Amino acid sequence: MDILSESAAQPRRLSVGLKLGGVFLLLVTLATGNLYFVGKGYDSIANVADIINQSGQLRYLFQQIAFQSASFVQGPSEAARQSKLKVESEFKMRYASVAREIAQLHPLMRSAGDNLEEHLEHIDKTWQRQHIALERVLAEPDLAVRQAVQREVVADVVVMLSEADHLVGALEKASNNAHRRVNFIIYLVQALAALFTFLLFLYVRSRIIVPITRLTDFTRRFAAGERGMHMDFHSNDEVGELVSAFNSTVIQTAELIDKFDRLNAELEEKVAARTAELAHAWIEAEQANRAKSDFLATMSHEIRTPMNGVIGMIDVLQQSSLNGQQMEMANIIHDSAFALLAIIDDILDFSKIEAGKLQINRQPMSIANVVEGTCETLIPLASKKGVELTLFTDPCIPAAVMGDPGRLRQILVNLANNAIKFSSGQQRQGRASVRALLTESTPGQVTLEFRVADNGIGMDEATQARLFAPFTQADSTTTRNFGGTGLGLVISRRLANMMGGEITLHSAPGKGATLNVRISFERAPANPEINAASSLVAGLDCLVAGGSESLADDLAAYLVHDGAVVERATDMAVVKQWVATRTPGLHVAVIDTAVANSPLSTSLLDELRAATRANPEQQIRFVVIGRESRRGTHLEGTDLVMVDGNVLTRSALLKAVAIAAGRAKQPELEARHSDANVNPLLSREEARRQGSLILVAEDNEINQKVILQQLMLLGQTADIANNGREALGLWTSGDYAILFADLHMPAMDGYELTAAIRAAEKTGKPRMPIIAFTANAIKGEAERCLAIGMDDYLSKPVQLVNLKAMLEKWLPRSTHEAVGEMQETSAETGDSPRSNLTPLRQAQDRLEGGGAATLPASSGASPDTVVVDVKALKALIGDDEAMVREFLHDFRISAAKIAVELRAACAAGQATVAGALAHKLKSSSRSVGALALGELCAGMEQAGKAGDTETLAALLPKFEQELLSVEGFIAGY
Repeated sequence: MDILSESAAQPRRLSVGLKLGGVFLLLVTLATGNLYFVGKGYDSIANVADIINQSGQLRYLFQQIAFQSASFVQGPSEAARQSKLKVESEFKMRYASVAREIAQLHPLMRSAGDNLEEHLEHIDKTWQRQHIALERVLAEPDLAVRQAVQREVVADVVVMLSEADHLVGALEKASNNAHRRVNFIIYLVQALAALFTFLLFLYVRSRIIVPITRLTDFTRRFAAGERGMHMDFHSNDEVGELVSAFNSTVIQTAELIDKFDRLNAELEEKVAARTAELAHAWIEAEQANRAKSDFLATMSHEIRTPMNGVIGMIDVLQQSSLNGQQMEMANIIHDSAFALLAIIDDILDFSKIEAGKLQINRQPMSIANVVEGTCETLIPLASKKGVELTLFTDPCIPAAVMGDPGRLRQILVNLANNAIKFSSGQQRQGRASVRALLTESTPGQVTLEFRVADNGIGMDEATQARLFAPFTQADSTTTRNFGGTGLGLVISRRLANMMGGEITLHSAPGKGATLNVRISFERAPANPEINAASSLVAGLDCLVAGGSESLADDLAAYLVHDGAVVERATDMAVVKQWVATRTPGLHVAVIDTAVANSPLSTSLLDELRAATRANPEQQIRFVVIGRESRRGTHLEGTDLVMVDGNVLTRSALLKAVAIAAGRAKQPELEARHSDANVNPLLSREEARRQGSLILVAEDNEINQKVILQQLMLLGQTADIANNGREALGLWTSGDYAILFADLHMPAMDGYELTAAIRAAEKTGKPRMPIIAFTANAIKGEAERCLAIGMDDYLSKPVQLVNLKAMLEKWLPRSTHEAVGEMQETSAETGDSPRSNLTPLRQAQDRLEGGGAATLPASSGASPDTVVVDVKALKALIGDDEAMVREFLHDFRISAAKIAVELRAACAAGQATVAGALAHKLKSSSRSVGALALGELCAGMEQAGKAGDTETLAALLPKFEQELLSVEGFIAGY
């Protein structure tokens, strides 16, 4: 704006346009004038040439006049006279024209002394004299006089010819002079025009072209980043304004750049400061994330350690002689423990997902096996909740796809668990279903939809909007009424997203909910070693009867896919008609009687069976799908097979139809143990002699008692080592068949112990199986165990069934028979624990990717603010007072011993040793209910790990006081 105002303030003299216009006009004028002068000059030269031509004609006429005059003098006649007069007349006309042309001749065409008029006048006078003389000749009678006059005429003719020659010569000379003059003038004019044009070019160049060229160059350099330029040019026209504007722009730009540089420097300082802050915050966030991961791993370890005692002792307790009420209480504790473990797994999974460290495996898997296995694990929960659980796997789904079966199972368990939970406790029959459907198929991949539906309480749109938020339940009463952390659906959705799928929800209040999980899977490579089993129902004539809410459509799809000829019936009349119209031969009627108020009732079934017995040629067999039967598939007559519709798999249906048709054998009933079967305990010497003696390296005394009692229950004998170094010394005796080693022990941990044993075995000693035994769930620990030389991984808390399986897997074959059969309490408690008979890497996968528990969590009460909460100990080992006192007495002795070592370590400033001792006492303190003492030990453990001797010194008096209180309580118990 300043530039424009300055330009407007300075009046212009002439604009560039006017200057250029003037130059153009001058050039045009100069060119026009040049052409004009050239034309005029050459016109004058042409006139001179014309005069010369006419003078030549005039000379020719002179010659004619002279000839005729001579002829007329010799022989005058009228004809000669007329001819002469004609020539003279032409002469006069030509003469007048030449005189006129000469008079009009441009002065530039004349030269000094050319005497053109004089020559012309002499010609005229001579002609006049000749004419007068000729007349005298004609009029003179005297011959002598006439002859004299004739000579005079001839002389005049000669003079006239001579004058004509002079005239022509003078004209030619004048023409040459005029031509030279015209050429000179033309050259002069052209030289002046060129000079003028050059001067105009210099002016235009200096005032317009050069400034614009320099301005263009300056602008290019300015655009390239060069600064500090100034163009020295002054003019009041547009070019001057452009230069002035450019100079002003350069100045203002330089000022702006200086200002920008200052601002940029300030901004860089701020960015550097903020970057440093962000880097510091990032480091803190990373440290916080690592601390969170460490905390979660430590929390898992610390929770699983007392849980080991809880679950282990419950397993032992359930094998003992309990009355009905005691067994019910033991089952409640058992269920609550597994619910707590499920919550821990959810929190760990959510943490790993948030940290981006959860991995999705890719391996061949069977969708049908995953879905059916998931539903089978949920049977106890559904039965306990009184919910009907059904499943359907589309038979068109490929036999194997590439995916992560563990994570898919986790998704389905979470969704089905919710479906069972929210459809229970209603006036109507609760129903939940799990369906796997093929939606899209290409040669390379398939898209499947897993549909989990229930007829539960449902939810409105507002509830659906917040359903997948972490730690959020449907409403404020959900947790109170149904339990749970609110993480199951969040984890499921994120797992589905990580697998390239999505979860959608359809629900309405009071109408249940349907969750659809849509995931694409790559087809697994074909395995030529696996041959498809021949169909047991191919070609079999079947009727599938059931209402719209029954399983009939699913059952029909199974049978049709395996080659059966199927008809569908929805009411009693169609069934009766089908039975009545059968031709002689074998036929099978599959009837689902599970729907409430179904017309396909027991009375109808009896009627149909009676009708078929009346016609022996019709071999009609019946397969009845019922509910609430835990007997599985069984025969109830030669023509009737009963099948439980809860979690009815495709293979189970086909097997039942094949049994009814006589194409398969009747399944044997499973034997069940009703009484506890405790194995006889071998003495240490007998166990050593039989090669079944077990070595357990465990530093926690409570865990030592738990594992010893579990092994005793299984008929096994074991020695206990309090640390790895002690275990290594015992191992050198060669008495042991297997070693269970805790990974984290003082003096020598499980890793160091394993490395020492494996190194010693290289000298020729037999290799002994080593099983990792820990509650730590840190990622990669299983790989580390495998790399160090361990054989398997047993996670705490250890279930009796898993411990038994581990013994069966790794004890020498000769001792397998010494391991007795364990009581199958899962049939009574509804629990279905997972086997631990998996490779070491899969054991770690279970720790990191286990699904949600299928049992509801029991609400716990806060412990009383007492020195020792004996309830905590009773929750682990039961209400046997003698056992409680024994545990408290053992703890008192152990705590006193640890306290002595702890005091010595604090006095010596050995923070790490003090932290390890506090860690050892912390777990057992919490197990017996000395919670305050356990918290003090936890604080001392952290201070020891950090090397904080001041905090240890500050906590030690509080520890001493609390330990005295605990010892006093135990002494008076």
